[in-house]
Amino acid sequence: MRRYLPITLLAAALIVGGGGLWWARAGGTPDPASCLVVDRLPRIQPDYINVMIPQNIAPLNFVVEEPGTRFYVTIAGEGGGRIDVQSRGPSFCFPIHTWRDLLSRNRGKDLQVTVFAKGKDGRWSSFQPIQNRVAEEPIDPYVSYRLITPAYFWFHDDIEMGTYQRDVESFDEKVLLHNSSFRESACFNCHAFAANRPSTMILHLRGDIGPAMLVNREGQLTRVDTRANEKHGPVSMSSLHPNGRLMVFASPDLGLFSKSAGEPREVFEFQSDVGIYRTDKNEFVRVSGLSSPDHAETFPAWSGDGKQLYFCRAEIQWLIIAGEKRRTLPGNYRDVRYDLMRIVYDETEDTWGEPEMALSAEQLGKSISQPAVSPDGRFIVFCAVDYGVWPLTRPEADLYLMDAATGNYKPMACNTPGSESLPDWSDNGRWLVFSSKRKDGVFTRLYFTHVDENGRSSRAIELPQEDPAAHARFLRAYSIPQFMTGPVTISERQLIGAIREGLSAKGQGKEPGPDSRTDY
Repeated sequence: MRRYLPITLLAAALIVGGGGLWWARAGGTPDPASCLVVDRLPRIQPDYINVMIPQNIAPLNFVVEEPGTRFYVTIAGEGGGRIDVQSRGPSFCFPIHTWRDLLSRNRGKDLQVTVFAKGKDGRWSSFQPIQNRVAEEPIDPYVSYRLITPAYFWFHDDIEMGTYQRDVESFDEKVLLHNSSFRESACFNCHAFAANRPSTMILHLRGDIGPAMLVNREGQLTRVDTRANEKHGPVSMSSLHPNGRLMVFASPDLGLFSKSAGEPREVFEFQSDVGIYRTDKNEFVRVSGLSSPDHAETFPAWSGDGKQLYFCRAEIQWLIIAGEKRRTLPGNYRDVRYDLMRIVYDETEDTWGEPEMALSAEQLGKSISQPAVSPDGRFIVFCAVDYGVWPLTRPEADLYLMDAATGNYKPMACNTPGSESLPDWSDNGRWLVFSSKRKDGVFTRLYFTHVDENGRSSRAIELPQEDPAAHARFLRAYSIPQFMTGPVTISERQLIGAIREGLSAKGQGKEPGPDSRTDY
């Protein structure tokens, strides 16, 4: 066979060369000088146009939504480097190693993306170049989230859901925990990390496997029963102190109602308190300033230094009947607005101050929800809605940024007519991840926006996918995005084992969990 090898290689070279010659003769490589110039930007999906790009993100693959029989795309960097891709179809996937080299050369510089389309008449058209910029600052390399089929009523057994982690620098996705692993009804409603560190994690459980939570501290995994400490509803909406030893959470009593017009769901929070769990002492704590009978407190969030806790609070102005099973939506539900509060915490003395107003709903003219504090404590991003505290069902939900020192606030440039919610900061305080329904009003997708030192935000980019056409056909919703500085190393098998062990103890009447409570 060896004597035929040179002939085989020559034949292959002729085929490749002939193919290249045929492509060139067929108009495979457009000549910009002879192209028909289209005086507008090309339509592409996702809309990666005039955006700030993290220097370490996976390729921003896209689909050209222009008519054509062939397509050609060039990406040229101001600091050098170039990618040229030709395709018979409108989908473009860029080589990851070449892409990484291009971004590395162009940190803080512009990228020019030029799209060409060949018409049925055989002539090439060129569109206005897209100008994007590569940021100086990297994004956290991992993000975690829950994927769930959109549910318009309460949780039921055939809803598929799981908690995942995604390598933002590539397209690798890993299941952390999925409800298909259980015969029982299993729901994972919230998860949180201490200062974006994957080594300290909280994962809340509901359904037949709860109410409980999994606590991972540096590889030490425990299941904690939360039934005795859920004053109104399941423990959820958590935020971990940077030291990892103090978790704050809300225990809301939520009502879900259906409507015949507009957004079909209405979520109302009848009651809620903010509580505290000490991961190091395995005990629950209640602070009077966070748990008052006259107010509903919810969505707690630590500052980056752990010296202040922000949360949302509304005065209870509706009738609550103890033990009421069939509840109705209060007649004044559209008048309920939440203020942004903060309270000082002294870690050395383990003492709390009195809650004070950070921003009132009356001043903003909207209700405040889901605050997130930048790691340096300078900015607070929050959701603003017309009323209530549940942005996911409010089409008008927008993100606002407030300067913590001056109290000045403004809507962010990344907002759209769709619902924006659930913001989370990167470790360096220069990127936000959030969920948005901007595409269709139904499915939440994950987006990133850059925030500079003056609080200016960029147009958001959607979490890139290896197959750019997958954005349109993916029929699950992303929720609770959380940045991570690295991957979670606890395996799904270990998480399932901890849950199973707790279920076994529960069946024997030996449910593990804290048996003490401290009140301030």
